[in-house]
Amino acid sequence: MNNMTGGEPSAFEFLHLTKTQRMYAFGACLLIGFALSLLGAILFTLGQVALFATFYVIGVVVSLIGSEPSLALARNTTRANAG
Repeated sequence: MNNMTGGEPSAFEFLHLTKTQRMYAFGACLLIGFALSLLGAILFTLGQVALFATFYVIGVVVSLIGSEPSLALARNTTRANAG
């Protein structure tokens, strides 16, 4: 199955998602990651450093998982050499 980069297959290719479903998943991961990171920042201001670290790291990881298709496009050698 071809992926959008034309290079190596995506780690999530087994899910067989349409482009629209991928965009919804990206948006959901972005919003959930932002919300968790924001919650972590609020906890930090309240002095809950351990909870801050936990929520912030989980938020960043969720955001990065959601941006995997964007990272795949950035690694595309054809796109990198275009500029």
